[in-house]
Amino acid sequence: MLSPTPSCRNHTDYTSGSGVFMAGTWDSTPYHRRAMRYRHFELMLLLQGSVTFVDGTGREGTFRKGDIFLVEQGADCSWESREQVAKIYAIHRPA
Repeated sequence: MLSPTPSCRNHTDYTSGSGVFMAGTWDSTPYHRRAMRYRHFELMLLLQGSVTFVDGTGREGTFRKGDIFLVEQGADCSWESREQVAKIYAIHRPA
């Protein structure tokens, strides 16, 4: 973490029988996290706030309320939100 620990809430609405797929809602207070490698695919729809990702090559993308975006499995990126963020997520963890 590059900031104080955030307060996060997660509600998983669906998990497949095999656990490979899940979907739900998540929200968090602002925070800045070091780059981490995503072990899954995650599709996100931002319901509130904005978030900036920076990948290992320095490429940056900012997403805002209403944006839908995908973080691919194996992506290595940081997360920075400067305001409360809420999202709907769908995660796929292929074998």
